[in-house]
This record gives sequence, structure tokens and C-alpha cells, in this order.
Amino acid sequence: MRAALYVRVSTTEQSKKFSLQAQEQLLTSYAQEQGFEAVRIYHEQCSGMHWESQKALMELIEAAEHGAFDTVLVTERDRLTRDPDGAAILKYIFAKKGIRLVVLSEPKTQAQSPTEDLIDGIISLIARYESQIRLVRVRRGMELAVNSGKHPGKAPLGYVNTAEGLQLDKERAVLVRQIFDDYAAGESIYALSRKTGLNASKVHYI
Repeated sequence: MRAALYVRVSTTEQSKKFSLQAQEQLLTSYAQEQGFEAVRIYHEQCSGMHWESQKALMELIEAAEHGAFDTVLVTERDRLTRDPDGAAILKYIFAKKGIRLVVLSEPKTQAQSPTEDLIDGIISLIARYESQIRLVRVRRGMELAVNSGKHPGKAPLGYVNTAEGLQLDKERAVLVRQIFDDYAAGESIYALSRKTGLNASKVHYI
């Protein structure tokens, strides 16, 4: 069984209990005891509140999409992410690819109980509701901006907002053109994210 080990610590979690090294030791020992082949260890040092900002997690997702492993090991569930939207997306990706998530701090069962299924469903519904509410608010803000003759939100990468409207940012426009060319050549969004240092969501927005 091939396993990916994921460890994460935020800047406020530097105690021995939460350190990257402590998590890695626990996961490595567990993998050896259970006969897992640890194909890669993903290290993350950032907040888990915004999953798209977790670069190592983006790499794990891309590897999962390519079938690099069939199990993910973490010490605690919130090590993956604290973002409910991200948690729901990860659950979907893992289910789609047949990947098993093993959380060392949780009881090991062969299958989820009806109660656990219910809780997962409620969490997903809450996350979806919050996303829809945010979308409604964003749309209202965009409509107000358009009606007042302004560009809604931040200027797209490669442009800058001015009093006259959007203007081309010549320096960043070169980067945007390169992203378009690389994507057309077959590079994935997550690969481009790593290559440019931009969030995957920003690359996707381009």
C-alpha cells in the first residue's frame, strides 16, 4: 500500500507536540508498523484556514489526481486543512480516486457509522451554504461597482486599476502570456502555481 504522509504546522504551533518533526516521526512509525510504503512526505508551514494557500497540499492533490498513492496519513484531521470548503473538496477527491484517509488520532474502523456519514453530510451542506452566501455578497458588490463605472474587485493579473479604468501592466503581462502558453502546452494549474509562486486559484482565474 502506497501512502502519502502530510504534516503541517502554523506559525503559532511550534511546540514539540505539533512540530513537523514530531508529526513526521509518528506517521513514519505508523506506516512502518502497518506495512505502508511511504512514497512521499509533504511538509507545510502555514495556516490551514485557506486551503488554496497551502502549497504542499496543492502538490498532494495533484499527485492524488495522478494516482501516486492510495492512502493519506495525518496525525489529526485538521492538519490537512481547517477550511471547511477545502475539507469538502478533499473528501470528494479522495472518494473519486479511491484514496483512504487515515487519521492517527481517530478510532480505526472498517467503515463509517451512519452518525459519521450524517456529520460529514451536515459539514458539506454548511460549507456549501456559506459559499453560496459569499457568492451572493460578491455578486452584489460587483453589480454596485459596475453600475458606478468601476471594475469590480481587484484588477486581473497583468492589469492595474486606475481612475480611468483598467490599464495594462506591461511587466506582469509577460508573466500572464507565459502562463497561457504553458497551460496550452499541457501544464496543469497546480504545476503552474508552483512554477510561478502564485496561488492555484489565481492561476485558475487567469
